[in-house]
Amino acid sequence: MKRTVSALVGVTAASLLLSVPGLASAAPTPTPTPSATPVATAAPTAPTPGAATPGAPTPAAPTPTRTPAITTPPAPASPSTPATPTPAPTPSASAQAIEVKGAIKEVWDRNGGAAGPLGQPVAAEFQGAQSAWLQQFTGGWIVWTPGIGGYTVRGGLLGGWLAQGRDAGPLGVPTGEGVQAGRGSWTQSFSGGRLYWISGSRAYAVRGAILGVYQDSGWENGTLGLPVGNEYASANGSIVQNFEFGKVVWSSNTGAFIVKGALRVGYDDAGAEGGALGLPVGNEFAVNGGWVQNFQYGNVMYHPAHGVHTIKGALQDAYGARGWEGGFLGWPTGNEYASAGGYLQQFENGQLMWHPATGAFAVNGGILGAYAKYNWEVGDLGFPTRDAFQGRNGTWIQHFQGGQIFWTPGVGGYRISGGIMGAYARNGWEAGSLGAPAGDAFQGGQGSWIQHFQGGQIFWASGVGGYKVQNAMLAVYDNLGWENGPLGLPVEDERPGVQGTWIQAFQGGQTFWNPNTGGYAVRGALLQEYGRQGWEAGQLGAPASNEYEVSGGWSQDFQYGRLNYINGSFSITWPGPDVDARCRYGRVMCISKADKKLRWMIDGQVLLTMDARFGVDATPTREGEYKVFSKVRDEISWMYGNTPMPFAMYFSGGQAVHYSYDFAARGQVGGSHGCVNIRDWNGIQWLYDTQVKLGDRVVVYW
Repeated sequence: MKRTVSALVGVTAASLLLSVPGLASAAPTPTPTPSATPVATAAPTAPTPGAATPGAPTPAAPTPTRTPAITTPPAPASPSTPATPTPAPTPSASAQAIEVKGAIKEVWDRNGGAAGPLGQPVAAEFQGAQSAWLQQFTGGWIVWTPGIGGYTVRGGLLGGWLAQGRDAGPLGVPTGEGVQAGRGSWTQSFSGGRLYWISGSRAYAVRGAILGVYQDSGWENGTLGLPVGNEYASANGSIVQNFEFGKVVWSSNTGAFIVKGALRVGYDDAGAEGGALGLPVGNEFAVNGGWVQNFQYGNVMYHPAHGVHTIKGALQDAYGARGWEGGFLGWPTGNEYASAGGYLQQFENGQLMWHPATGAFAVNGGILGAYAKYNWEVGDLGFPTRDAFQGRNGTWIQHFQGGQIFWTPGVGGYRISGGIMGAYARNGWEAGSLGAPAGDAFQGGQGSWIQHFQGGQIFWASGVGGYKVQNAMLAVYDNLGWENGPLGLPVEDERPGVQGTWIQAFQGGQTFWNPNTGGYAVRGALLQEYGRQGWEAGQLGAPASNEYEVSGGWSQDFQYGRLNYINGSFSITWPGPDVDARCRYGRVMCISKADKKLRWMIDGQVLLTMDARFGVDATPTREGEYKVFSKVRDEISWMYGNTPMPFAMYFSGGQAVHYSYDFAARGQVGGSHGCVNIRDWNGIQWLYDTQVKLGDRVVVYW
């Protein structure tokens, strides 16, 4: 009897043939008989990244450019066979018979033969790639491979497999049956990877190193979800595959890593694989309330309060050196941007700034606010040349291309630049007697620039230089109209003289301060003669008044005499200024209402001269000769609103000589309730502590 099997006969014909003795066990000659049929597995073992596993991506080495175009391969055709195929139509009696035999028949029988989902054969078995034998049926394919066994490929998975090149493609041969997986998908393992298919969608392959990462992430139920495309070659020699919730990026140089969520948004915005960040070199990790992922040339950082931002290059190096997000700058709040030839990036607590001429440095804290006043990097300060550092007395300092900013709590931040900076350096910066700056430099008279400090001022002018004026010299300079007055600009810093005197030279004269006399200026012809007389070390001593006009010329009082310049000639009047005759002997506080002065005199010599203020018309200071009958160092006037009266020396009832805060602040405006007010704290302290005794005389006169 002739043995024939028709591919177009139904289940009844196939059963009949199998029931004939000797026919059911006969196998077609071309088909090898496997020694055993392996059991299908739904979860293949992930290949080692970069290993020579079938289907593993082996891209070319990265090209020199970091911004190549991303190439997306054409999508495979949609599978034409549904997951559960309908039975094949009953063939006509004239159709050609197609054999199903050997190991392929075993798989066919196992799947229900012609009555099962595979249906009838539509072509004879044939040998394909990888020593496989294949046969096509109306409902799918059977593939048998030595050492692997035989499995079916059906439905939507079949379309994906065919689109990948069947057994000769990168997926190779099936190593298990298609099974229903999570998230409504069907999946099947192959020798070169794994296929996923969802109803209404296309089937996509996951292969090579990307398959290993996908397995580690939990397959379709993990963080990536289902694939939404096949792998494709991208920039920098990378292979990329997109999934529902992220993507995997692989290269032979970096390995395979997941990029997902907000970090993927930041990465893609930066140009993805072809952008400035390059390829990922690690997966995301949580730190300090946010998430970070490292790439070849930078980081992507996400914090829920600040969003997602990238940091790279020199700014990243500087950020890392300052402790990353755990350092004083905190998390980035923006991406880098170009300005004034450099790059800047904002952070929670400051900013990083890079310029090719300076490098990268941070600006933060109070200095950042001051920097804003000067128009940031586009102002004349330019870019920072170092980080801020702590100076003396709580001051923070930062150097910039065009100067420095000093910031002090309670004072604020101010810049120092130009010639003023040289004078400030010469005087010891903030650790010197000037302290920290208390204001910005401003333009004064005579072409000068002036800046206030905690302990004085600096005056600078071209051709003159920069010099400080401080302490008692400031009051002298103020009384004479600053740089616009007769003294002009300082031409030296103050310097010590003899007998406790301090001296400072100006364009129009010199100022002298002595604890016994106070501070006064000596100018013009009187200054020249004073020098010939030996200055403060000579017989005249320190000045005790400013110059004043007299008939025919000028006079000026000194500790031990009066210097006159009258009608072109110099003379000295001894023992000193023209005072009331009662003041020319003994120990006396000689108080003149006419010139508003108190002079402490011993035996006709003036040891100290101070400005004085007297009672108003309703409560005048009484004239006459008195004696000091009481001294109270920290006196308080209970009668007049608890007013302080330091160094009070009573001479007539409730009237006393004492220091006055109001006189020091307001000058001759107003008056007292009869007391003699003094505004020179150091002078009256010296007088109270070291000179005046009970019983010493007081003379008040016009």
